[in-house]
Amino acid sequence: MRKVVYIEGTQDLDNGDLRLAFAKLFEKELKGRMPRIVMGNGKGQTVDKFQSTPLSADETRYLLVDSDAPVDNKGAVCQQYNEQKPNLKLECTPVNTYLMIQEAEAWILSQPDVLKRFKIKVNKLPKRNVMEIADPSDLMADMYKDSGKEYHKVRDFSRVFPELDTKALKEYFPEFRLTDAVVLTSSVLSMFIQFSEELNIYILPCDMLVVVSPSRVVTRRLEDEVGESVNNSSLLSHPIDISTPKANINALPATLLTILHDTESFPFK
Repeated sequence: MRKVVYIEGTQDLDNGDLRLAFAKLFEKELKGRMPRIVMGNGKGQTVDKFQSTPLSADETRYLLVDSDAPVDNKGAVCQQYNEQKPNLKLECTPVNTYLMIQEAEAWILSQPDVLKRFKIKVNKLPKRNVMEIADPSDLMADMYKDSGKEYHKVRDFSRVFPELDTKALKEYFPEFRLTDAVVLTSSVLSMFIQFSEELNIYILPCDMLVVVSPSRVVTRRLEDEVGESVNNSSLLSHPIDISTPKANINALPATLLTILHDTESFPFK
């Protein structure tokens, strides 16, 4: 299964390598399972490439772009992208589309200690959630200016971004679960491919993956990827039901990102 992530950002290497910056950051979570990273240039161009580039049979594809606005409903954002491209080959959905709210610089602003290591003054950083900052890149520029430096969106971003703590990013930004999605499609999907029966796929908030077929129930902890078989499907409580025959195995990654909200309903913690 090939994994490809289309990311908003320039392909130009004159001032820095954004693709390498994202790769270094993702590798902290995905070493040995790295996706192919495609920098799509501007946001519109990136969405267009994500939606219109022919999709191979063994490819799972993700989109990562700036939201450029607060996001109350990611589904509505995806629908807007789809309406702008009526002849698309792949729709944007909440399970294949990830948003940096409101810009990628917000990820950096969430970790002021990293900026301090680059001798950047952070006294202008507001106390509120950084996802509420309308123009994170402008704030970065102001902070660099106060530090006697000039912020360049490629050069300086490429230097600072790989230094971020990915565990902290996961806690702060739900959209950073993109790395979990890539892990699932690379390490867990191979476990399902042998099943010739219809499958029901569940993910629970305790990071337990459950695969239910007519003959077995397989559970797997995502954090350590240890699988075990159980024979009591009644242990599942409030699952979201999605049946996927083996013939449609390429549809599985979308179902894998289904998250339940009742954290107390599953006993395998």
